[in-house]
Amino acid sequence: MKICKAFTVCITILCCSNVRATKIRVPEDQPMIQSAIQDAANGDSVIVSPGTFRENINFIGKDIVLGSLFLITGNDDYIQKTITEPDSGTAITFSN
Repeated sequence: MKICKAFTVCITILCCSNVRATKIRVPEDQPMIQSAIQDAANGDSVIVSPGTFRENINFIGKDIVLGSLFLITGNDDYIQKTITEPDSGTAITFSN
C-alpha cells in the first residue's frame, strides 16, 4: 500500500508540473523572441508567428521549446516564413 501511495504522489506531481507549462506567443504576448524567453519558465514553449525577427537570441540556460506556428498547426509553410536574423555576432546562444 505504501508503494501505491508513493506512486500516486509521483504521478500527481508530474501531471501538475505539466499543467503549468505556458505557451508564450510572439508577437501576440511578447514583441520579441528574447523577451518571451526571459518571461518563460522551464517547460514553457515560445511560439513565433511568421515574420523576420532581427535580434540575438539567448536561451539563458532555460529548458524551453522555441518554434514557429508549425509546432501547433503542423503546417510546414510556417517554418520558411519565420526568420531570425542576428543584430550582430551569434544569432542563437545556448548558455547557462
